[in-house]
Amino acid sequence: MRIQPVVCKMFLCDRAEREVLNQNPRLKKQWEELLEKKKQFTWPDRPVLFDFLEEVYLKAGLSSPLMYLHNSPGLVRVKQKAKKSS
Repeated sequence: MRIQPVVCKMFLCDRAEREVLNQNPRLKKQWEELLEKKKQFTWPDRPVLFDFLEEVYLKAGLSSPLMYLHNSPGLVRVKQKAKKSS
């Protein structure tokens, strides 16, 4: 059984954005507003939604190289440094 990474369900691919959003200006505006709001939750030095989602998968024994927040050496160092300074 192949399990698709959670990140695949959380992002629109470029083609989907073009085909869906370009045909509907109101929906495109809403999407752009959500992208702006998303910036509030994507700081690399503190937990964000994907930290928690990836942790659930890891505790269930599932892992993927796409689990970027737990597997990226750069992000792991940023988070460790943030913990030491707080």
